[in-house]
Amino acid sequence: MRLPPLVGISIGLVSLTISVMLLGNTFFELVPDERKITFEHRRSLSESLAVLYSTLASQDDFETIELAMNALVARTADIQSAALVAIDGTTLAQTGHHLDSWTPPQGIESTLDHIQIPIFQGLGKWGVVQVRFRSNNTSDPIELIAHTWVQFIAFVGLIGFLGYYFFMKRTLRHLDPSAVVPKRVKAALDNLEEGVVILDPHDRIILANTAFLRQSEKSISDLLGTKIADLTWLTTDDQMDEKPPWELARTQNDSQTGFPRVLAPSEGQLRKFLVNCSPISDDHGKVNGVLVAFNDVTELDQANSHLVDTLKNLHESQTEVLKKNEELELLATRDSLTGCFNRRAFFEKLDSAYVLAKENGTALSCIMADIDHFKLFNDRYGHALGDQVIQVVVKTIGEVLRTGDIIGRYGGEEFCIVLPNSDRNRTIDIAERICRKIEAESGGKIRTTSGLTITSSFGVATLTSETVDPLELIDQADKALYAAKENGRNQVGFWDDQPRVAEVNASLVTTS
Repeated sequence: MRLPPLVGISIGLVSLTISVMLLGNTFFELVPDERKITFEHRRSLSESLAVLYSTLASQDDFETIELAMNALVARTADIQSAALVAIDGTTLAQTGHHLDSWTPPQGIESTLDHIQIPIFQGLGKWGVVQVRFRSNNTSDPIELIAHTWVQFIAFVGLIGFLGYYFFMKRTLRHLDPSAVVPKRVKAALDNLEEGVVILDPHDRIILANTAFLRQSEKSISDLLGTKIADLTWLTTDDQMDEKPPWELARTQNDSQTGFPRVLAPSEGQLRKFLVNCSPISDDHGKVNGVLVAFNDVTELDQANSHLVDTLKNLHESQTEVLKKNEELELLATRDSLTGCFNRRAFFEKLDSAYVLAKENGTALSCIMADIDHFKLFNDRYGHALGDQVIQVVVKTIGEVLRTGDIIGRYGGEEFCIVLPNSDRNRTIDIAERICRKIEAESGGKIRTTSGLTITSSFGVATLTSETVDPLELIDQADKALYAAKENGRNQVGFWDDQPRVAEVNASLVTTS
């Protein structure tokens, strides 16, 4: 968790103050050494006892010495035990278990807890007075806290922190860069809907309006002095090697507009901006900062995404509708068994082809086809096989026809074919090829039985200048079909305007 800048500064100043105090005390002993004072006091007390005990020892009154020692230990909490020891090591007087608690110091020197004072008789050393003081264990946390120096440091740290905090708070209020901005200007910036930030020459934030505080979910104390790049900006792969717009505006001394940026606040949704930056220059052209404006387009981006999704769904719906319309168109215009145009759709196609041929003066031909002896298939094998025969014949016809030719189911086993841009000879050739292909291949395509022979008869008619309407063209092809069936089936008949053929067709109509 990041500390507020004011708290961090106060802690730093307190730490610096305490460090100076410790350093000064190390080199100049600014604060008296409590251990040294205690040692001198204990040594002075022990020397006084040595003078007393040496007087009594000269009178061999060791019993009185021991009584005095016991009284001293009982009344002085700081003293644990005492003893008078001769130069040869003989203990002449002692209190309690002195020998158990006494640890002889090295040489004749005394320590803070073990004081030994020599007793002289004449010019020679006669004995030693040993005084064992209670230890001050500074490793104990409670004893450490009770230490005067530690308490002093703690006092300076606490009072120093409070003092620095309130002093810096008051000082920074006067040094706040935003304080130099007139109140009317600051109020105007706060009333803007777009976020506005002013940066110093090092890209540190020195002013942020209310809109940017709301967008970034930060307080003004969190932002002041913070580098704008330290905020949680999300960058795409294309932006990884790209300098941020505020840096470009500062280094190039030129405005930068329309830079997309995404900010990820600690909580809440991502904020998407279009960033515009303008350098702030002095009279000499030196850049002293950058004015950055953040146009929040988060809601617009969401609306665009929603619109894209809506358009996508609409496109899918339109595609589905077109698909359904195509299916309906097939159902409305196609024969369900063969896939050929039904009669209504076929006549619409025929009328269009007829009008186009008349207007352009192009050829138009018609073929009427009929499956030979179809009734026998139904009577002998059933209607299911009869349907297969129709499907196979239509498929075979389709393999010969050209793209653009029109085939419709005219009756049960009768089909009408319209061939645009096809003259009499070409149409007869197509009809002949269909006739031979049906005879050669269609029988083997029936799945339910084998050995069938399927043939068809064809009648051909071609549009002439005397043809008055499409129905006349179909009627002529139909008469040619009957001529082919009358002449033995499995062949192609044709209508011609020559008298000989016309007479034949007339006789066919009479006999039918």
